[in-house]
Amino acid sequence: MGLNNKTAVVTNDVISLAKALKKNKALCDAVLSKTKYDKIEHDIEQFRYLHFVREESQYLWESIFYYIRQCLKRVNMLLLGNEDYKLGVSNLFYKELLNVLDYGFISEEYVNKIHSRIANFPLASEVWKTSRSMLFTTDTDVLKGVSGSSGTVVGNARIILKTSDFYKMKKSRYSRL
Repeated sequence: MGLNNKTAVVTNDVISLAKALKKNKALCDAVLSKTKYDKIEHDIEQFRYLHFVREESQYLWESIFYYIRQCLKRVNMLLLGNEDYKLGVSNLFYKELLNVLDYGFISEEYVNKIHSRIANFPLASEVWKTSRSMLFTTDTDVLKGVSGSSGTVVGNARIILKTSDFYKMKKSRYSRL
């Protein structure tokens, strides 16, 4: 996934400015001190590097998800006789899917769960939309959010207000129970 248009325009403008300043030393000296110019050039190089790494990791994730979808199609074909996993095995929870795979067949219980979840999907979508509007809009100092995953976590809470606060979060501070 590439940069959005605004980011691309700003990036191109900054790169054009840096190139112009590099070519014209007198202009550079008039506009920026050497230290500031070096910092800007360093920041641009860091931005380019991080953008490259992000693009590369995005490609890897897309590849992984492609293969997961292919596996789900195959599993759905073997268990339910068609490749439409979105209306099939993707309606099972992870542990339920593992149980089905361990059995080697899909029982009537799991088929009923799939049909029930498909039937309840429109209602669940409406509940999520309503919940989302209540969760993410507030005029008070109340901290609201949505769980990223089920489970219990023990650790210190950190309030991150800006990117320069990211140092506060360290993986070692959190342990999964």
